[in-house]
Amino acid sequence: FTEAALGANPHTGSITVIGLADGSYHWRARAIDNNSAISAAWTSFGGNAESAADFVVDATAPATASVTTPANGGTFRAATVPASFSGSAADNSGGVGLAANSTTFTLQRPDNQYWTGSAWQVAVFNLATTHSATTSGTTAAWTNSATLPSWASQFDGTYTVRATATDAVGNTFSGTAITFTLDGTNPTTASVTTPANGSSFRAATVPA
Repeated sequence: FTEAALGANPHTGSITVIGLADGSYHWRARAIDNNSAISAAWTSFGGNAESAADFVVDATAPATASVTTPANGGTFRAATVPASFSGSAADNSGGVGLAANSTTFTLQRPDNQYWTGSAWQVAVFNLATTHSATTSGTTAAWTNSATLPSWASQFDGTYTVRATATDAVGNTFSGTAITFTLDGTNPTTASVTTPANGSSFRAATVPA
């Protein structure tokens, strides 16, 4: 703005800033009139001291979104599938941190449908977790708050679980999926072939 345009009255303006690197920033400004006279002091914005940040730029995804329970590659009967799923999540070391309960996970069954907390559907569905809020790269331990399936009524086969961490400004990171196998089918064979059924033996001829 020029002095002629502003006159004696205060005015507001706006700027668009692009390309800022991740980090903390402090706004301050001073006026220059159309005679190139510069105000003596900088004015800080946001009510913060010059040593404090007015805003933080964080365009980097979280660093961790893991599933630790169930164990990757595990095999379970319906009664032995863990009663709760859990894992860890963390923002990157210079990030703003995670909001409480912001991590989600997906549970996919052998036919590729996703659990919603009450039913299976074709579309991806993000299930809720519980964990504390964090700052920077501090790790949070999450556990499911969504209801898990009744495993006794589920298909045998391989199930896939994947966690996604979302930081406080919306950056997301999906971790490596884990798989586990549900085997609720009883074995089909349990036989004895030696000694032969109905055979008679002397002590010395009973099969060793």
